[in-house]
Amino acid sequence: MPFIREKHFITTPIKSAQFLVKVLGFSPKLAQKTIDKARFRLPNNIPIHKSQLISGEVWLTRFVDHYYPPSELLTPFFSTKSFAAFDKPSKLLTHPKGTFTHKSLVDSIRLYYGQNAQPIHRLDYETSGIILVAKTKQSEKDLKHLVATHKVQKLYLAKIQGILHNEILVNAPIHTPHKHARGHLSIRSRISDQGKDSSTLLTPIYIDTKHNCTYIHAKPITGRTHQIRLHCAHIGHPICGDMLYGTSDEIADAYLGALKEQFLLESNTKQIKDSSNLVAQTLCLHALSVHFSLQSISYALFTPMPIWWYPTAI
Repeated sequence: MPFIREKHFITTPIKSAQFLVKVLGFSPKLAQKTIDKARFRLPNNIPIHKSQLISGEVWLTRFVDHYYPPSELLTPFFSTKSFAAFDKPSKLLTHPKGTFTHKSLVDSIRLYYGQNAQPIHRLDYETSGIILVAKTKQSEKDLKHLVATHKVQKLYLAKIQGILHNEILVNAPIHTPHKHARGHLSIRSRISDQGKDSSTLLTPIYIDTKHNCTYIHAKPITGRTHQIRLHCAHIGHPICGDMLYGTSDEIADAYLGALKEQFLLESNTKQIKDSSNLVAQTLCLHALSVHFSLQSISYALFTPMPIWWYPTAI
């Protein structure tokens, strides 16, 4: 769900928790969570404490059911009683990040299916393609079990740098960074003997010698963070347009800084605008299809090919 920031002006001093409960109608539990998460702040951005006496201008960051109009949201392309499927475009987060007020796929999911609906897996901000969504708690449990036991087969399209003549199974353990790690580059996964076993099957489909690149199918056997991107870079064929892997630390750091700057811009102006040419780059990675069985029914769901997949469109 998206966040919005609200300015309130309090004329009569009141304790912070009481203001949230008695004036804004929060439940005691939600008021406590809001204060604990530092979503209630003074104008100088200092968090407000639970028993703090407040007056004057205060700022509140909170969830809304759906902030963006339906015309700006996505429509599912497939739906059953228990789950649905969306085709996420590039440059859209699956979940909202922090307390920025940018759009995410969750906005569309909750608009169509309510608060209990959840994406079963996620795609990177830059990656386009299919995402499965559970409509109920039970279907969420069932589908996540299929994903955890590798019974959901995924197929991706990618355009990689250089020429790959033969199919290759990349086996390289991946270490995923700790979620509380700091610094822009801390989000990078890395190849490490201390990582988890990870395998990706890469199959060349078309070789473009003019532009020195190869169009491939990528089938992740395991499901690690940034797996396909990292494995392609690891064998010397980074994905075209990937500003995080297969590039220098300086470029990756500049890209992540520009991306954060863009999120801040969207939060402050409610407008989408690239804050850097780096952010405007297209990652040539697309989640094409999923195959799985649920309640004795087999499903094969596909999304359309992205524009960059066609060499004549380049």
